[in-house]
Amino acid sequence: MGRLPANIVASLGTVLIATSCTQTAPSTATAPAPGAVSVAITSHALEVRGLEHRILDYADALARSSDITADSFGNALGVSLSGPGKTPTDGTSAITSLGGGYGFTAELIPGSNGTQAIINMGMMDGRGLMQMEDPGCIMDADAVSLALEQRGYKRTITERFASGWLREHHREAPGSESMFIDMRLYKTKAGALCVQRIALYGGTSEAG
Repeated sequence: MGRLPANIVASLGTVLIATSCTQTAPSTATAPAPGAVSVAITSHALEVRGLEHRILDYADALARSSDITADSFGNALGVSLSGPGKTPTDGTSAITSLGGGYGFTAELIPGSNGTQAIINMGMMDGRGLMQMEDPGCIMDADAVSLALEQRGYKRTITERFASGWLREHHREAPGSESMFIDMRLYKTKAGALCVQRIALYGGTSEAG
């Protein structure tokens, strides 16, 4: 199956997904943790369930790689991709709160096989989920995969990737192109498999 290289990837349907966290979200620190990325923080808050449905709707609307633009992606998630790059194929949003100390950023990364639309989930103070001893569960991976399957995406493989897992989905598009969705996953101490990062992109079915 064609997909972008894993090192690039390492940056949802018709039913309502229950995404209540099985654990209490950790409290946020008053100052960024060492090594945290310095980034602007928006005052707008979006609930996890709302973000999930926005991602699902965007994934369902994609028919070709050219559909992925800063405007379409930003509008779909309700954020502004006005960070570094500021071009139709490059940009990043500020951190948007998901409540409970969690937040997300949206990012576009251009590549040789097309532009990736990426949703990164972490802590509002800049810490990544993999830096947490037990981060709790923001989005249940199997529920998101089921919702994608209901929208025509086929789940293909789930494999170990770095300190977590990488799960791939794809849906055939007009011509020789397909749309791909890769999810970077982690496990909580309670054993839940959860979503850390989602990447959407297009590519030829024959690639890779």
